[in-house]
Amino acid sequence: MALRFRRSLKIAPGIKINIGKRGGSLSFGRRGSTVTVGRGGTFANIGIPGTGLSWRTKIFGSAKSSRSRGVARRRGGGMTAAQQRAMNVVALQKEANLYNSGVDEGINQHKKTFSAQDVFEKKQAVKYICGEERVTLSVFFQVLFAPFFFMIALFGILMLFAVAKSPMELIVFAAISLFSAAGSVILIRKFVRCRKNEKLIQADYAKAFDGDQEAIGNIFESLLKNIDWFRETTPNFEVSSDGKAIYIDIDLPKIEDMPDCTMIVKKTEQAMYKHFKDEDTIAKDYSTHVHGIVMRIAGTCFAVFPSVEVVLCSGYTQRNNPQTGILQDDYVISAVFDRTRWSKTNPANSIPEKFIEQFPYRRTAGRKGILETITPLSPDDCKTKQYR
Repeated sequence: MALRFRRSLKIAPGIKINIGKRGGSLSFGRRGSTVTVGRGGTFANIGIPGTGLSWRTKIFGSAKSSRSRGVARRRGGGMTAAQQRAMNVVALQKEANLYNSGVDEGINQHKKTFSAQDVFEKKQAVKYICGEERVTLSVFFQVLFAPFFFMIALFGILMLFAVAKSPMELIVFAAISLFSAAGSVILIRKFVRCRKNEKLIQADYAKAFDGDQEAIGNIFESLLKNIDWFRETTPNFEVSSDGKAIYIDIDLPKIEDMPDCTMIVKKTEQAMYKHFKDEDTIAKDYSTHVHGIVMRIAGTCFAVFPSVEVVLCSGYTQRNNPQTGILQDDYVISAVFDRTRWSKTNPANSIPEKFIEQFPYRRTAGRKGILETITPLSPDDCKTKQYR
């Protein structure tokens, strides 16, 4: 004899939860006319109480199971083996292209650099500093869902006092009220904090626009937090007292952090493989990436801060000392960008290594393209024009 288990729990008038061996379902309606929602689909049930007569039909969900569809396909109603292989190759190629394009975008940071024509107005700058997409989505969800949670909390409280009779119903409606009210409060507080932060940024940017040293520092710190770097990158900076220069030290990624392969698809094997890069290619990718980081930060300074005329960017990475084997900070690039020369360039469509050479810089590449250790430029070098 097969063991059967079924339990129905009434949680509100006309609403029941049904629990059985094969899972659970939810029923709405009263005796003689109900709608049941379960893992098998949504069914309408109509009957005449006391007669044993009833009618049941599926109103949502596929009429056939995935198993029966699979059997029909194997019997000749689906694709041929060659078509299936072609589909597999296309899917793998899309996956490989997605990975390769993501790596290419991450390495080529210079393509995200603002040009001289990208000088923001005040409103544009505030949106960019706050993170326009983040703010828009955050406000949308908070404004939409905070009232929704609040209404659910009110509904739970109403049901708690007007309908709930059993201990289980009391617990269910109390939990609904509590969690919905908490969610509403959290979203409202987050929304208020978001708006308050935006107003503070607006006030700071009004001062930064006129060259206030402290305001430029505050705004630039917010800007750097909103940049999603491809690999871990940590800039530190100092603003000159007149607000016309920013001196930036960048903790760059290590060369070991660069992707060491691309993905390729072999059609005959219907498989995706890693194609590993040689040392020269990795060194070239690293050089491009490092130059792009420096360019992107400098371009952001010129686009957001009209008072800034000079940006000094120096980047260092952690490498083992060949004599001692101890990890140390090695500067590998340093450049002074001025607004006058920057206004005559197009950084996003340039070769990063060549672009840097239009400005005073220090950078040395070894025989295999690996960036060698340099002495970085200093703020005093900017003043005395002693760059090289």
